[in-house]
Amino acid sequence: MVPDLEHGRGPSGNRERNRDINPLMAPLFRDVAQVLDTVCQPIARALRQYNALHSGFLATLHGDLAFYLAAVRLMEQHGIMALPVLDGGRKLVGMVHLHDLMKAGAA
Repeated sequence: MVPDLEHGRGPSGNRERNRDINPLMAPLFRDVAQVLDTVCQPIARALRQYNALHSGFLATLHGDLAFYLAAVRLMEQHGIMALPVLDGGRKLVGMVHLHDLMKAGAA
């Protein structure tokens, strides 16, 4: 919010009491606000685009991270070093060992 110095309003938007405000400051603050808007809008837009492009991959990792962290937690709770890996038909397709998770950085 830009102070309305022409009408005696300070940065808080309230009338300033017992304070002399130089009327020449009003155009200066208006110009500064316009410059900041002109400069900040493109920067904010670029930052939003950067964020959208460079953080999207984190959302795709959520499922994998949840799996690995849950596997480590389960192994720690039960004092075991490996878990079976089953397919959709509950058929054994492999084992996940704690060392595998440590190499992946999950443990």
